[in-house]
This record gives sequence, structure tokens and C-alpha cells, in this order.
Amino acid sequence: MQKTHLTCLLLYFISTTYADEHLQFKAAPNVFLMNAANELFLKCTWKGKKSLSLVQVKSIQIMKETEQGFEEIATLKHPDVTNMTSVQTHPKYDIEVTYWKHQNCFTLSVLFTKPSLRDAGKYTCLAVEDEAIGSSFNVNASLNVTSKEDCSVDQWYFGPKTYNNRKYYLSKFGALDIDDAISRCVSLGGYLMEVDDKSEFRIANDLAANTKVERAFIAGWHAEVENKWIYRRTGQAMTFLKWRSGQPDNLNTEHCLEIGFKENEKDINDIQCSFTNAFFCEIESTP
Repeated sequence: MQKTHLTCLLLYFISTTYADEHLQFKAAPNVFLMNAANELFLKCTWKGKKSLSLVQVKSIQIMKETEQGFEEIATLKHPDVTNMTSVQTHPKYDIEVTYWKHQNCFTLSVLFTKPSLRDAGKYTCLAVEDEAIGSSFNVNASLNVTSKEDCSVDQWYFGPKTYNNRKYYLSKFGALDIDDAISRCVSLGGYLMEVDDKSEFRIANDLAANTKVERAFIAGWHAEVENKWIYRRTGQAMTFLKWRSGQPDNLNTEHCLEIGFKENEKDINDIQCSFTNAFFCEIESTP
């Protein structure tokens, strides 16, 4: 099986095609933060070479780190030249969001209409293709930027836990859906965690211990054959399924899997693939 290496998210490329030329992004976005008496304005801008096509970009996001993990302040899925309004926002923030593209740049901006001390903290700008690139920054109680840093695995994930020449991570944030979770694991050089035995199941629980993560995707797909669960990556049947009581129930067409960690929601559960959820990644490591 091919060995892969874990590298910093900052080193990954967002690639597009323009006039048959392969374009690459190698730098984190520029971050601008301005505050006035009654406004806090945040803008994240990515700049490419020559012209930029966004066809392959799955999402651009502004996120904030909390005790429960990263909250998506604003997320624009599948951006394009005309996509100006379809931005998902977090309901607890009073914000106005703008997205635009100009020549070789694209920008996502957020205006906090009622800024307060709760808006202080760590923010991250992120653009996601099959891989991802971004940077983070801290905002102090005076609503000024105090530091800026590149994206790193430690920033986004709990772990690693190591077992049988593999490393395992748990995300600190929710993927938009199962496909987003799979893409993010691929960007780390791995795949959605395949829980093959009791040892890997224990690793998943150890990663979630002492965190606020309540549930997270693992690999598993409900095949057309009734009650058969497989790994989509390999097509192999799953060999370990420690079901939660009363599961699987295939409620509302639940073809994906998660592990729960709350007292009454522990063990493996079937879940809709379109849900936003944390996730586990598995990465083969060099011995």
C-alpha cells in the first residue's frame, strides 16, 4: 500500500485551469481587519497568477475557534463569478457578508454590525479545493489583530494517535458534508478513518476524550445490498461495527456512519451523508 506523508496545509496548492495553463496558489490569503466606533470589518483575499477560475474550488470560509471547535462564520460553497449571495452564515453572529472576484483575486468579507468582546479570538481564512490553503490570526479585546500564523495540522485537528504504522486525527471543526470530510482527509495525505477493529475504535474514543466533540464521521457506506456496509475507498466490506442501541435504523436514508461520544449517543450510528459533522482521518505513516 502506498505510503503518504503529512504536510502543512499551507503547502498545498489550489489549482485551476485557464487557457489550458495550470495555475497554482502557494501563499496564504491576505487578511485585513479594520475597526471603528461601531464596526468591525474582516476581509480575506486570495491572489493567484494571471487569471483565476473558481470552477474547482469547493468552498471559501471564514471560521472562528471556540471551545467546541471551529465555527463557520461565513462559508461560500462552489463560488463562481456570479455567486454573490449564497453564503452560509452562523446564526449567532450579526454580520453582513460580501463575496467578489476581480481579475486574479477573489475575496470574502464580513462586516460585524454589532461588534463586541465576544468577537475577539482566533479566526481563520480558508479556501478548499481537493486540498486547502489558508492562514489564521488573533483578534484581541480591542478588536485589533495581535498575531498572524499559517495554517497547521495542530491548529485544525486533535492528535495524532499512532497505531500499526498509521496516524489518526479528529477534526476540531465540522465538515460541510461527507464529501467535504473525505476531501479534507485526502488533503492531509490520508482518508476518512476506517475502523477495522476494537483497537481503532478505542483510538477514536481516545481522540475525542477531553474535547467538546460529540460525534464525528468515520468511513462506511450503506451498499445497495441490504444491511451490508462497505468502505467506498476500497469496496471492501466492513469488519467491525459496534452499533449504538437501536441502530442502524436508516432514518431518512442514512447511508453514512458516525461515532457518538455523548452519554446516551455512544458507539456507531448511521447518519445522513449531507449532515455537517466533525470527522476522523487515517494516514499511513513511514515506519
